[in-house]
Amino acid sequence: AGAATQAADVLSVLGLRQHNIRSDKIKGGNASEQAVLDLMFRGISEGHELLEASGLDVSLFNQTLTMLELDGLIRPLGANNWAIA
Repeated sequence: AGAATQAADVLSVLGLRQHNIRSDKIKGGNASEQAVLDLMFRGISEGHELLEASGLDVSLFNQTLTMLELDGLIRPLGANNWAIA
């Protein structure tokens, strides 16, 4: 047993490496996609928080998430949480 103070601690115990994702390498295809990606790079992953912080209407937000997922830029984690792919 050991203390975990950050995500890297857990990954280390599991024998995994943390990937450093650079936001300048992943770009959205339009302004709404980029807004959601920027929020995710800032650490927001929960769907309702992303929706509120993005300022997009619900239908455009859902369309944006779908397109980001289809383009392989994000992936669902379940329970309305998302991650950069």
